[in-house]
Amino acid sequence: MAHWLHSPERRPCSAFYPQSCFRPGVDEYIRVTFRPPAASDNEGEDMNNLLSHVQDWFFQKEEHFVAFANADSRIEGWFKAEMLVLLNRLKQQGQLGAFETEANITSPRDRKRKQVDFRFHLEAEIHLCELKALCISQTKTSRNLNFYFRDDHVGLIRDFKKLDELTNVNKWVLGFIYPSPDIRDWNNVVASLPKSLKHWLPITKPQDFPKFVFISLWRG
Repeated sequence: MAHWLHSPERRPCSAFYPQSCFRPGVDEYIRVTFRPPAASDNEGEDMNNLLSHVQDWFFQKEEHFVAFANADSRIEGWFKAEMLVLLNRLKQQGQLGAFETEANITSPRDRKRKQVDFRFHLEAEIHLCELKALCISQTKTSRNLNFYFRDDHVGLIRDFKKLDELTNVNKWVLGFIYPSPDIRDWNNVVASLPKSLKHWLPITKPQDFPKFVFISLWRG
């Protein structure tokens, strides 16, 4: 069995929450316990509301995250598909404006088109968002947090740099890290960002999330 499940910090799904969670109304318990961070401006408040919907949606997928972690699998396409369904539902409910997936946006730096996972409207603002799946269970590979903070085609840095080339004001990177990382490891990788990327700020913190997943939101 995966070593992370044996660790006190990486317990099986039945131990991810205190016993009080496993009662009727568990969704309400999670929704109240794991709140998104407070925003300081209108655009941040809009994204804050969207993050709340994202949390509600993915907190119901505990079985999926445990299976993905056991298999040490990223399966990024699944996350994008789930986000597509969620955004489509929010649009139908009038809580989200127009959106598109795999949006092609021309970079003023080299005049080449950059493909962004999601472009959507919140109120009167256009937002760009890249999505990343970061499996750090290490059951079959050596992929840890540091692996995803390298400047290559897999890590977050590539997405930070791509979005920095675009002139849009509201730029985000949404990372699903499973299982949730140790807070010290998280602080270390955040501190390791090069000076040129220090303006990318992590909005969420691992300690505010359940053990099976940390939904990491970054603002550029």
